[in-house]
Amino acid sequence: MLRLTTFLLIIPLLMASAVRAAAQTTTKELLTGMVTEEVEPGVYRVANDWVRDHLEADMIIVGDDGSVWATQDEGPSGRAAFRLGGEIIETQSEPWTVTSDGTLWDESLHTYDGERWTEHPAPTTDFDADHLYNLGGTVWATWPDPQQPQQWAVARLDGDEWRRLDPLLMPSEPDETPPEAWQVELLTTEQGDLWAWTSRGAGFPEWTGDWGSAVMRRWVDGEWQEIFHKRSDQPWVVGLLALGPDGTMWLRRVESVLDEGGALSEGRVSLKSFDGNEWQEWSLDDPYYLGVLAEEGAGGVDLGGLGVAPDGGLWLGPVECWWEAETEELIQRESPPTPHGLLRFDGGRLDRYAADVCIFDGYLGPDGSIWALSSTDPADDHAFDLYVITPEAVAGAE
Repeated sequence: MLRLTTFLLIIPLLMASAVRAAAQTTTKELLTGMVTEEVEPGVYRVANDWVRDHLEADMIIVGDDGSVWATQDEGPSGRAAFRLGGEIIETQSEPWTVTSDGTLWDESLHTYDGERWTEHPAPTTDFDADHLYNLGGTVWATWPDPQQPQQWAVARLDGDEWRRLDPLLMPSEPDETPPEAWQVELLTTEQGDLWAWTSRGAGFPEWTGDWGSAVMRRWVDGEWQEIFHKRSDQPWVVGLLALGPDGTMWLRRVESVLDEGGALSEGRVSLKSFDGNEWQEWSLDDPYYLGVLAEEGAGGVDLGGLGVAPDGGLWLGPVECWWEAETEELIQRESPPTPHGLLRFDGGRLDRYAADVCIFDGYLGPDGSIWALSSTDPADDHAFDLYVITPEAVAGAE
């Protein structure tokens, strides 16, 4: 019975992947009819989306079906969204994801099917929307179990019922780590494998001291199987960047030296990948990376991961551009240089795209295209341009 339950839990992921592959709208189809400007080979600025010349927004979402949505502050609820080429609709809360059937979800678990909003039950009365996941078209959630402080519940939404898996047990550590010190993330592959990344880092020095811990698990035969458990007794920062379609994990690791104020002062930055059997690591000696990451201690920027494209390339960023408050001009730093555009790493080379563009939000689409918002006026939070980095741009750079 346990294995049958596991099989039934994973089936929706596989079915959704098949539907998504059959129904995706491609970037080429979306751009047909739009007014665009090619700023680099394969990189376009969208001047008109069929409906509007000026696109006010603060976030971009690309659906599993290939549709592209933008969100903005508007309406009685304070939030609104529009699909490119469509009219603005008022949302119940922050739009969050679009599943393979074109359904728009917001963080309060309301869905929009193109005509009406439908409310779905929350997994718990005080759940955190940051712990909601769209995995192959199935909505999942994780949350700390108030009855078991060292456990996190894991469940998927099946109709109007949340079905739980066995909870995630936090690793045994030498101190009393409160649940809020942990970070949990769920991921899936195109084959429907379910993975769970659990970590805590030096961002919680009052609880963890100067070391961090990270665990990756996979759901196998009705239980969580630990793939690896890494711990360091030195100051470090480790973060999961992405899980590739084939299950390859990408991590960013910073081994650092902290100054007297606790800020990152020097160290080594690397990208690591794990294919389930062996690790590979690439050192990023360019001071750009360390400089950007050092700003995290001051609440600055984060070189995160947008995901792994179908061709296997890892997309990094976006990284905030730095504005001079008085002159409203970009600060031209010598070390580190002002970060622009988006970065792609293929295991052998690192390429930058839209290098002259100040991108503040980006989303990897199912066909491998990047849709990104660029700030055009530091004094106006809603002044932006929409850019598209197509797979043809990557092919031309290789």
